[in-house]
Order: sequence, then structure tokens, then C-alpha cells
Amino acid sequence: MLPLAQRLRLSRFGIRARDLDELRRRFRDAFETFERALQENPYLIGPVPTCADVRIYAVLWALRGCEEVAALADMSGLGAWFRRLEDEHGWDRA
Repeated sequence: MLPLAQRLRLSRFGIRARDLDELRRRFRDAFETFERALQENPYLIGPVPTCADVRIYAVLWALRGCEEVAALADMSGLGAWFRRLEDEHGWDRA
């Protein structure tokens, strides 16, 4: 069982502790799709970043301390995409 403080934080967002495993599975599934898209292009839709890249980057940057996001950084395409956006466009310095 999760500690009380963590259960209270989740409940603010309408998430029950018993739903966490399912949410984690969905999160991983979504990023496997993302990983496949990055096998074809350096960015989500093509050779240059689009608003889709910006939006996903912003969410991942905000969640970078979560263990699930840290694990995703090990995915070759996703990690390379993240570093490419930071290095080429200086987004890590924002």
C-alpha cells in the first residue's frame, strides 16, 4: 500500500492507488508508439521540430524526476530525440 501522503496527492487528480499499474502500462505503450515514430524521422513528424515535439518535450521536461520518465530516457530514439532538442535548440537552458 502507498503511504498516505502519496495516496492524497493521487486523489487530488482522481487517481486511485490501485490504478497506478494500469496507468504505468498505458504510459509505456504510448511511448513505444512514440519510439517507433522516431525511428523514421529525427522529430515526430519530420526533419524539423513541430508543435507536437514542443508539447511532448514540455511534459517530459516537467516530469523528468519521475522514474517512468527516467526509464524512457533509456529508449534509444526517445533519449536521442530529447538530447537533440536540448542540444540543437538550447531548450534545456529555458
